[in-house]
Amino acid sequence: MEGQQYHTPFLSVVFGVIGGTTTYVAEHGFIVENLIQFIKVVSFGIIGGISGYYGKIIAQKVHRLFKKI
Repeated sequence: MEGQQYHTPFLSVVFGVIGGTTTYVAEHGFIVENLIQFIKVVSFGIIGGISGYYGKIIAQKVHRLFKKI
């Protein structure tokens, strides 16, 4: 597991935004009237990417803690 880590938080955020955006566009299409909704999707994608990155770090620390026990 140690060799498979990546240390780029930007990558996590980008994939969070891409995932949320593609899902939204696939279901609703990109219409200018839905621009506010689209901005919400992108912002929640950013929040999700950041949360996922820090969640991964916390999970690794907990895993190492249990491994030592």
